[in-house]
Amino acid sequence: MDERIIPPVANHGTMKNYNLTNFMQALRRHAPVSRADISRLTGIDKKCVSMFSNELIGAGFIEEAGIETVSRGRPGSLLDFVPERNFSLGLAVQADRINCAVFEFPNTIRETRVYPLDPDMSAKNLVDAIRRAAQELSRTVPRLAGVGISYAGTVDLRKGIIHSSANLACLNKFPFREPFRTLGLGPVWFEQSARAAALAESWFGQGAAAGNFASVELNIGISVVMVNQSGLYHGPEGFVGELGHVIVQPRGRRCRCGNNGCLEAYMGEYALKEEMRAAGVDPEELFPCSGDGTADAAPHGKAEKILARAGVWLGRGLGTLVNLFNPDSIIVQGDLMRFADTVLPSARKELEKCCLAEKLMLTTVTPSRLLLPDAMGAAALAFPGWFEGGFDEALSEK
Repeated sequence: MDERIIPPVANHGTMKNYNLTNFMQALRRHAPVSRADISRLTGIDKKCVSMFSNELIGAGFIEEAGIETVSRGRPGSLLDFVPERNFSLGLAVQADRINCAVFEFPNTIRETRVYPLDPDMSAKNLVDAIRRAAQELSRTVPRLAGVGISYAGTVDLRKGIIHSSANLACLNKFPFREPFRTLGLGPVWFEQSARAAALAESWFGQGAAAGNFASVELNIGISVVMVNQSGLYHGPEGFVGELGHVIVQPRGRRCRCGNNGCLEAYMGEYALKEEMRAAGVDPEELFPCSGDGTADAAPHGKAEKILARAGVWLGRGLGTLVNLFNPDSIIVQGDLMRFADTVLPSARKELEKCCLAEKLMLTTVTPSRLLLPDAMGAAALAFPGWFEGGFDEALSEK
């Protein structure tokens, strides 16, 4: 039986979502699989398993795919996903780009694209860019189950507004639901960018094997999402995980948020590019607009020194996570992980200075292996109820 922790306060709706999540986990990991085996793997009673199966078969997401082979008893029919049926689109809005992924559930990324953005663009132009990207990518698959959109910033899912986005000014006070009620590509779901990336890491990356982990996103801003067996932590209002605004140098550099000495002021992408330009290094060669963070690179000279120094600042920020939460693993995402072999050794050395030794010895720090995890996680949102709860409700087409 799945040992995940059930929330302490649960009504019929939360219990159904919890069971449906476990049902989909078992199906994704073991398909083709019988109803009886799903019940055995998850602890969900057979009546509930049959109900979920019938609902998803009726919706065309799964199908009966043969008969299981058994040595005794009556064989049951096997459940599997319908090929060429479960497509979704994820769009992750970052400060200077839209990361996009076309996803075929349960495990396949069919296509990825990156659309550059002007950081000074208006909200209307941003909406137009998102809509164009969605329409273009929707034509690459037969049909979509829906669309997931994630945004960087303080995203209030309940009120449907982005309170602030330090790195993309047009998103400040942006009502993110309204412009997409008539997108015409199925239900539209929303999340905050770092949580979408953590979701992808939890399901498809190294987080799937971790008991609890911290997903750290390094881009223009720096965010962290804590994930344990209960799922992603959202907090009361969803305004959590601003690791970039942890003070790592008292009375230090001025940060874009208005404070001094924030981690982002030392190793956010803007800060690193500025430091490189001041040292005579062309940052555009090191940080192309790709967003994947997966390419291996070996910087030399001044660039290597700047990146190694960034690792020191990262270590100070991560030290807070280790001392407070002691995760099994810290998984680091973002463009800076192109240079993981330069950045992470410096980060680990600094962690040794910042953390209690008995805590640090239990925590690994590794770069993500996922391509565009923020977009991949956003695409997963289009399968409501199949993943951890807490996401925004779908917008019904009108």
